[in-house]
Amino acid sequence: MAPSTNADRTPTVPSTAPSTTPSDLKAPIDFDLSNTNREKKTTITHMYDAASTSQANGHMEDVHRINRDGPISPQRKKQRTLFDMADLDSHRRKDQAVINAFIASFDPVRFQHLLICWVACDNIPFNKLESPYFHELMGYANSAIIKSGSLPTHTTIREWIIWSFNHHKGVMTELLGRSLSRVNISFDAWSSHKFTSLLGLTVHFLDDEGKFHTFLLGLPRIEGHHSGKESNSTCLKDLSIEFGFNKQHQRLRYCGHIINLVARSILFGKDADAFKEDCQADKEVQDEIRLWRSKGPIGKLHNIVHWVQRSGQRIEKLHKLQLIENTALNLEDKTTYNVIMDNATRWNSSEVTMERGYQLRNALDSLVQAEVTE
Repeated sequence: MAPSTNADRTPTVPSTAPSTTPSDLKAPIDFDLSNTNREKKTTITHMYDAASTSQANGHMEDVHRINRDGPISPQRKKQRTLFDMADLDSHRRKDQAVINAFIASFDPVRFQHLLICWVACDNIPFNKLESPYFHELMGYANSAIIKSGSLPTHTTIREWIIWSFNHHKGVMTELLGRSLSRVNISFDAWSSHKFTSLLGLTVHFLDDEGKFHTFLLGLPRIEGHHSGKESNSTCLKDLSIEFGFNKQHQRLRYCGHIINLVARSILFGKDADAFKEDCQADKEVQDEIRLWRSKGPIGKLHNIVHWVQRSGQRIEKLHKLQLIENTALNLEDKTTYNVIMDNATRWNSSEVTMERGYQLRNALDSLVQAEVTE
């Protein structure tokens, strides 16, 4: 057969074959592998079964990336599995036994438990589990993870976590019942990044073996206005009525909270709570600045930090001033930093603000001086 002259280089094969064609009957098919130089031609002969065109079509698709519809668009190369790298062939009986043993060693239940712990403890967004890159990573590590359907959707992982929480309630109840010590309960309000108010309820106790445990009992959502003082008093009042104890005797003041109040009194005066309430009121920015300025150097630093953070240009300029200073001092570390805003509800935030302010004192002075000059 002469080389094909079709424009798409499609191999010509007999459309029909005799019904009595023996299995070893082959028909040669030639391909014109001409490149851009029409004078140079190479003819390669391949032998395929004349009774079928599937082998020839497969060769054209796999080797030459072309089919009846034209050129096939490039696709990402199939990822090699661990079986490929170990040169394991499922068609070989011994290799298949090794593959089966490897797949059987994967425990979907154990994997589900570890996945729940990772997502819940490290605050992994549920939709990250649907990432194709995450699926590819898991499939590369162990194809059994994909084949067993062990990767959940964002709704499924939520259901798994809720089920796991409810499943452990009984275990927690038994441990609390065998406690060697009193069960201490702590609770505190918390706001998420989406401004959802939550109340964390935690227990602290020693089990029957003397091991200390801390468990989260619940994280209910809080609706409406609330404050820590009101929540604590209301909770203790209701619990004292239900369990019959003196709320004044059983209530423990958190030492860290008391120390924080003392530190705030030193920084902002005796009426620190009133100052905090005034600052949280709906006032003009200038009124708030004057309020902070009345609290001395810490208040002035608060104003400067607030002023810097309100402008992206000032933040960028602050970083440039730090780079200039680092270069002038021939420092190897050219890292620049942002200012840190203090927060009345976060312990030690004023200390962190002052430490960062002292670290950036030269850059902040230059920034303020440039603003005053302009």
